Amino acid sequence: AAEHGYHGRCAMNARPNLASVAADGVERNRRTIRTQFDGFVAHDLAAIMDTFADDSVYDEYRGAEAHGRRFAGKPALRDAFAAMFARTPDCTFEDPVIVAEADHVIAKWTFVVSTRDRTPFAIEGIDLFTLREGKVVTKTSWLKARRPPLRLILRELARRALHRGA
Repeated sequence: AAEHGYHGRCAMNARPNLASVAADGVERNRRTIRTQFDGFVAHDLAAIMDTFADDSVYDEYRGAEAHGRRFAGKPALRDAFAAMFARTPDCTFEDPVIVAEADHVIAKWTFVVSTRDRTPFAIEGIDLFTLREGKVVTKTSWLKARRPPLRLILRELARRALHRGA
């Protein structure tokens, strides 16, 4: 090949454009998180789980540990998300802002759920993701510390007291 003058050009042309490869990876990761976000909006567990690696870890915003409650492996994550949808069947996620850099993605969103009297209640949150080959390997969630209005808390406490007395 060298005698035909191709050696240098082929080697040069065969090299990937590293900036282009990195940009493709970032865009792939952004699409993965957008797909996951759309799955949460639709309560589509299959679509959500398809975005996770088999060895993924999810650190939920609540729990006794500093990192919150930790779920490891796809079956545990699926159970956690199914339980969330069962607790809040009308929940949705709105206004996503997704920022990706290399294998890390930050997603800001608003979680909206209705209280028992159908009053909408919204909380902003952030997820921090680490991805490997387009699949989520870690997801850590944070929520703003916001309580429902006092009247809703009192109404829920009264409902629980009546339920226990029945």
